Amino acid sequence: MIISTLSRSLTRLARSKCYFSTNALSDERKTKKIALNGPTLRDFIKSDTQITQNDDSEEELVTNKLIDQRMQSVDEVRKVFYEIHGCQMNFNDIEIVHSILSKTGKYEQTREEDEADVVLLMTCSIRDNAEQKIWNRLKDFTTIKRKFKPHMQIGILGCMAERLKEKIVERQKMVDVVAGPDSYKTLPKLLDDSMRTGSLAMNVQLSFDETYSEITPKRIKAKSKKAVVSIQRGCDNMCSFCIVPFVRGKERSRPISSILDEVRHLSDLGIKEVTLLGQNVNSYMDKTTTTMAFSDQTAMATMSRGFKTVYK
Repeated sequence: MIISTLSRSLTRLARSKCYFSTNALSDERKTKKIALNGPTLRDFIKSDTQITQNDDSEEELVTNKLIDQRMQSVDEVRKVFYEIHGCQMNFNDIEIVHSILSKTGKYEQTREEDEADVVLLMTCSIRDNAEQKIWNRLKDFTTIKRKFKPHMQIGILGCMAERLKEKIVERQKMVDVVAGPDSYKTLPKLLDDSMRTGSLAMNVQLSFDETYSEITPKRIKAKSKKAVVSIQRGCDNMCSFCIVPFVRGKERSRPISSILDEVRHLSDLGIKEVTLLGQNVNSYMDKTTTTMAFSDQTAMATMSRGFKTVYK
């Protein structure tokens, strides 16, 4: 009887162990099956592709939005902030630029950097210190553009634009427009092209005859009673210490008739003092006429009271 009871207990225990063993084996097989049916390398590649496609789509949307905003800005009146470095010739040049942009009806001057849609730096290359100041200012404006005003345009004008054109191209993300001393007439087109394409627009071609004689400079400091008038551009004296012939080209003089017209215009505005500018004013020569301006008594009679001439 005891043996029979013990036998039945062992049989039950054995069945129980087999049962538990079977369950453990089943769980292990399920785990293996889940592992086999889990994500594969293909799933990860597919997921990564979807993320990349999403990133590309978002980038494309941002790009399209920027293009749309640029196209809207092309026809809007934009505020221009002028910053002048260097000599009086640069000051006169910025007034020529201001006149050219104002005639388009699409640009107006602002004296506040925070209001600017366009920043134009009239640059100087006479010393390295001057160029370093301009590079630092460019970094400041680039930071403002990147963080707060992505549609603001930054332009470099004048001597530095001419001398460092290759270096500026290498750093093209810092500027939108580059214009040399003889290419200011193309500035409206350069600004429009840069706005439409979002890329650098440049013209640094020097000229043998450009004097801007047909352009009346528009005054930056309207309240001042002093003014400067450029009578000559460029220089033929290849001095070893001077960079002017390389950044402003060969010497050429304005027609004296255009100089007189500009001085009369300044007089009508109430200007009391006019300074005549040129790289080498002693070599001024009007090649558009074969006679001197004051070669007859009639011309001398029309001179303003208190003035006389040494010409006979």
